[in-house]
Amino acid sequence: MEDFPLHKLPNSSDQLIQVENIDYTNPYDYKKLHRHDYYEIILIEQGGGKQVIDFEESQLKSWSVYVVFPGQVHLLQREPASKGWVLQFTHLALPEKNLPLHELGAITEDKNAFQELRSIFRALQDSLQDARIYAHSITQHYLHILLWKVLQLQSSNTTDETPIAPTPGILKQFLSLLDQYLAQTRAVKQYADWLTITPKKLNELCKKHWGKTSLQVVHERLLLEIKRLLMTQNLSHKEVAYRLQFDSPAAFSAFVKKKTSLTPTELQYRLEQIYK
Repeated sequence: MEDFPLHKLPNSSDQLIQVENIDYTNPYDYKKLHRHDYYEIILIEQGGGKQVIDFEESQLKSWSVYVVFPGQVHLLQREPASKGWVLQFTHLALPEKNLPLHELGAITEDKNAFQELRSIFRALQDSLQDARIYAHSITQHYLHILLWKVLQLQSSNTTDETPIAPTPGILKQFLSLLDQYLAQTRAVKQYADWLTITPKKLNELCKKHWGKTSLQVVHERLLLEIKRLLMTQNLSHKEVAYRLQFDSPAAFSAFVKKKTSLTPTELQYRLEQIYK
């Protein structure tokens, strides 16, 4: 299995926000598995092709917006006729701490929503080309407006009678801690301690907001990381097991089998077929 590097935003120390046409000359092969250390907002005006984000495949549809988070396993296969833009930015471009990034998601085949976002996007593009004083701060504010608008449009476009409630801050912290420490511990009590709440309270919050227990959330994240390691690291199954703190390769295999009905070898083969 090939080892896939983490791609960084070029000149990120000088330019925390970049905009490119969808057909720009990419510094790496975007048609192969890769990860970023930055966010991508992909605006597709004219669809064609497909992408896979963390093993979920979707078509590139017209009048659609897609979000790729840092660390996600990504592959993009666009058709030559597709038209759109890619907005890339690092977390350093987001000084506003209360922006609920975990809530960002795709908006598909909505021309009116797309045109709203495109108008903000054009203003951001123009600001990026502005060499006058304060232009960088103005660009950052356009970025914030764009992201808040995505969140607003997601909420207004939901088909449920009850709007989706924003993720409570403490659950965002839970997800952030899982991203940082999942390879070290899967103990719900440890995460609850870090959050200064009881395991019971954390469980109640997870069930209320996501309809699943805190342990189920941990296991979902663990399975996602297993998939990532199987696909993006030059590791044996034994090495994956020990990297993720399983007691033994047998315990690792049992977990994968219970969650997917597949052995690690079968799961790895399935994932490889997705990305072919």
